[in-house]
This record gives sequence, C-alpha cells and structure tokens, in this order.
Amino acid sequence: MDAVLRDFKGGTGAKNGPSNADTSSNLKEVQGISGPALDCERKIVSMLVKHTGLFSYSEEISSMEFMDIASSYLWDYLYTIYTGEEEISPVGILTSELPEDLKQILAPYLLEEDSEKTEPGELHKVFRILLLQQKKFRIEEKIRELDQKRERFFTPEIFTELSFYRKEKEKILEHIRSQSTT
Repeated sequence: MDAVLRDFKGGTGAKNGPSNADTSSNLKEVQGISGPALDCERKIVSMLVKHTGLFSYSEEISSMEFMDIASSYLWDYLYTIYTGEEEISPVGILTSELPEDLKQILAPYLLEEDSEKTEPGELHKVFRILLLQQKKFRIEEKIRELDQKRERFFTPEIFTELSFYRKEKEKILEHIRSQSTT
C-alpha cells in the first residue's frame, strides 16, 4: 500500500508511465484544426483511459490519421502502456510522467462525467460514432485542401480525388446516421 501511495503522490520510485515511452513534449506548434475535430480526438483518447475495454478498437485507431499532435502523442503513450500490460486509469494518467501541457489538455475530458455509463453496448456505440466523426473531419480537411488546389490548377486528378472524398464523406455520414438511430 505504501508503494501505491508513493506512486500516487509522485514520491521516490513513482512509476506510472511505461519505461520505454518518450515523455518529452514538443507541442509548441499550433495546428489549424477546428474545435469539433480537436474535441472529437481528445474524447476518443479520454474514453480509452476511462474504459480500457475500448482498446479492442486499437487497430482502427492505429490506422487513424490524427489531426491534433497532442492526441496523436497521447494515443501512442496509451498504446505503449496498454501493450506493456500496465494499468490505465484517469488518476494514473494525471499523475504520470506525462508533460504538464499534455495532462492539462486531457484533464477536462477525463474529469467530465460519462453520460454513457449505463451499458457497455451503448459505450461502444458512442465510441464507434466518435471514430466515424474523426474520419469525417479528416476527409473534410482533405476536401478543403483539394478545393484550394483546384482554384490554382484544375486537373482531372484533382476532380477525381474530390469526387472520391465527397462520396466517402457521404458514406460516413450515412453510417453515423444509422449508428445514431440504432
């Protein structure tokens, strides 16, 4: 019990993070991503901390293109802890060796009450919707980039890519709607 208290207080020998995780933070660069996209990615990460059963989606999350560097870093950190079979909890993360700026970014999400506490099935549904929303935000960003290119250079390739991403966005929106109604 003494070790747990020392660990919680951050005393000598405190070790909450994985031994091979890089805890140096380089978040000084500001990215131009929208508030909802940022919020979505951070909710994904915080849900993983609160509900480790959601790591069953780790393959899908690993293939995600994070728009937020902090969320990407936090995902890498959490996945390292998870694969090292170490305990993941909100208190553990907030008292870990993570840089303070990352803890401050994640703290509001970890401290907010879960509205989806009731059933694991409901929790998985909410998480899947968040994953789909993140894909939608990523596709919207690619569409914006292609629209800017199209203004300068109109090529058939750009038009084809734009059409592809718009169709993908529609598929994702339809999937989100179907998930929301079930």
